[in-house]
Amino acid sequence: MADFPRRMRDWLFNIMRDLADRQELSSHYLKMQREAETNHTLRWTNAAIWKWCDLDGHPHDRTVSRHELFPIKAPLMALEHCIAPFLDSCDINNDHKITLVEWGKCLQLDEVSLPFSYFSWEWFFLRNINRILLLYYTHDDFPNLLHTILVIHFNKYINIINPQIHR
Repeated sequence: MADFPRRMRDWLFNIMRDLADRQELSSHYLKMQREAETNHTLRWTNAAIWKWCDLDGHPHDRTVSRHELFPIKAPLMALEHCIAPFLDSCDINNDHKITLVEWGKCLQLDEVSLPFSYFSWEWFFLRNINRILLLYYTHDDFPNLLHTILVIHFNKYINIINPQIHR
């Protein structure tokens, strides 16, 4: 099961690429897929975001419930006996819902690693504008979701400058 997150990331990327080849992705996701083809650091991140948004069906509540996991779990059960324990492990706080943060951690996605001197708000928004717009158009509670994303990305860098802030 230790290798399962890597295999899952790769599988998600391949599915996204196949859907793009068959022109079955929306324009937002197609743009993300093309970006991932040319920028390998976004290869698994974009695929993970696409699948998480795809799974967050009804209601669009910025979480993926166990019921919403069924379309990914059921077809793989016979082929991948690790899928159920893996998806269960994604729910880090055991509230029966997987947030985008939990999904990313479960898939072992790397955080952006740049020296702090090169990191700025402007850089963050320019680099992530497609994802930000996608989230804006697909989620009702966009301000809270954006806040969560910013906190995740910036906590690491704030701790470099002043580790006392989060104690």
